[in-house]
Amino acid sequence: MVDKDYFRNKSVLITGAGSGIGKVATERFFEFGSKLILIDADLSFLKETELDNEDNLLLEIDLTDSKKLHEAFHLVAIRYETIHCAFNGAGIGGEFNAVENYSLDNWNKVMAVNLTAVFECMKYEIPLMLKNGGSIVNCGSLLSEVGYANDSAYVASKHAVVGLSKSAALEYASKGVRINVVSPGFTETPMTGSYDSNKKSEIENKHALQRFANPNEIVDAIVWLCSDQSTFVCGHNLIVDGGYTIQ
Repeated sequence: MVDKDYFRNKSVLITGAGSGIGKVATERFFEFGSKLILIDADLSFLKETELDNEDNLLLEIDLTDSKKLHEAFHLVAIRYETIHCAFNGAGIGGEFNAVENYSLDNWNKVMAVNLTAVFECMKYEIPLMLKNGGSIVNCGSLLSEVGYANDSAYVASKHAVVGLSKSAALEYASKGVRINVVSPGFTETPMTGSYDSNKKSEIENKHALQRFANPNEIVDAIVWLCSDQSTFVCGHNLIVDGGYTIQ
């Protein structure tokens, strides 16, 4: 079991903190007593909660806006000087269409959020970890491992996150920064909340466990990858998919 005191007063950055897995990760690290740097286009869930306090930095920005992202990390560097852990969890699904009909605008949007923003965040996170070491966890997907018809942009972006993470892990492992990926199966989040009962049932049946994940089950893996109990894990894609990809 991970010692929650390990994270007390450590600075933890989370993108996509406003909903889904990122929101649950935010709440978990808050319980641990971490100092939180929370990035999302919408952090309205934080208003009038204990999370909105002087120890935490709340940044409502569009991750695809490179200028604002650079300014945000400048604030992070001034306020915290170092980051101990980062979960790059922001992502979008995109449209559902065959390649020949897939919108180029939507392709570019999915890539901007799911891949380029991860690259840019790591570009700024890594220098803030080099002094004291740190752990970065990027959010992949079970679709980082397999294909899925009519979902080309999302699948391609998540495959690319794994490749990006492995390459970066090779560059920085010897400098004290571990970079890994957590790849969830279908999870009970707002992204999957719009599925009708038939679609949900069909997808559930593709998991060996016959259900979607609870977000806390994914956050357990994120916490472990950030902790001192995974210090020999580097460049790994930890698949937490209820047995979807073993079939």
